Amino acid sequence: MALGDFQLFNGSAYNAFKNTLQQEVDLFNAATRNAIMLTSVMFQGDKNELAAFESIASLVGNRDPSTTGANTEHALAELLKIDIKVGWGLPNISYTNASFDWTQRDPSVAGTLFGEEVAKGAMAYMLNSALTSYVASVDSADVTYDGTATVASLDSLNLGAGKFGDRQADISAWVMHSKSVNDIYGQALANSNQLFTFGTIRVVEDGHGRPLIMTDSDALHFDNGGTENYYQCGIVSGGVSVQEQGDYRNYTVTDIAPINPKELLTATGSFGLGIKGYTFNAAIVQPDDADLALVTNWVRVGGLKDGAGVRVVTL
Repeated sequence: MALGDFQLFNGSAYNAFKNTLQQEVDLFNAATRNAIMLTSVMFQGDKNELAAFESIASLVGNRDPSTTGANTEHALAELLKIDIKVGWGLPNISYTNASFDWTQRDPSVAGTLFGEEVAKGAMAYMLNSALTSYVASVDSADVTYDGTATVASLDSLNLGAGKFGDRQADISAWVMHSKSVNDIYGQALANSNQLFTFGTIRVVEDGHGRPLIMTDSDALHFDNGGTENYYQCGIVSGGVSVQEQGDYRNYTVTDIAPINPKELLTATGSFGLGIKGYTFNAAIVQPDDADLALVTNWVRVGGLKDGAGVRVVTL
C-alpha cells in the first residue's frame, strides 16, 4: 500500500467519521426532543466555566405602600456552572498491507468503514458518559422517586415526574434500560412506534407525549445489596449536553518487523459534558469514568425545578 493509499485511507476515515456522527446526531436530537443535546460546541482548556446569577423570581412578594421602614436585603448570589472535557480513544488496530494488495481492494473502502465504526463507538461512549454523569448528579431525594418495591411502570414514571411539581411538563423524555421498557410494555403500554435506531440505542414513543429512550447502558442499572435495580431518567429539554470538540484524529504507523508488514491505526477525540443546573468539581480535570460517576463531584446550583430532571429507581 503506497503512501498515497495511506492518505486515501485516512481521508476516507475522517470524512466517514464526521458525516456519520453529524447525520446521526441530528436524528438523535430530534427523536429525543433535545433532552440529550449532542452538538459541536468547542471550548478551550479542560473545562468550560459558565457564570450566572440566581433566579430572583421567588423573592417577589408583598409590599406595604404606607410603610417608612427599611427594606430587607438579599445578596445576589453568583452561580458557577462547570462543563467538563472528556477524552476518548481506542486500542491500536492492526492489519496487513497484504490483505489489500493481494486482493487489490480499494483502501478508501476500509477507511470509510473504519470511520463509520469509530463514529458509532464514539457516540455510544459519549452517551454512556452523559448518562453516568446524569445519574450521579441527579442524586438527591427531592428529585429521586424510590420505586424499588416493584418494577418500572407508568405509575412510577408519573410519581417520579411529580418531583418537579408544577414544572413536570418540562420533562421531555425518559431514558431507561431495556428491562424497564419491557416491564412498562408488559403492563399494557401498547405502542411500538420506533422513532430512531443507532447501534444499541433505540427510541420509542410511550403514548403520553414523552419518548422512552431505550439503551442498555451500564449507568442505568446497579447492584443494590444483591438485588439489581434500574434507573429511569426523566430529562428536561437541554438537560444533558454533549459537545463534540472537533478534534478527531486518526493515526497510522507501519511495523516492518513481520514478514508481512502491518499497519497500526488508532483514533482519538474529545467532548464536553454538562448537566443543566449542576456543576462539576473544579479541582478535577481530564476526568475518567470513575470521576464522572462519583456523586460528590456534582453539585446542584440554583433551584430544584431549574435542574436537569428527575430519577426513578425500580426493580
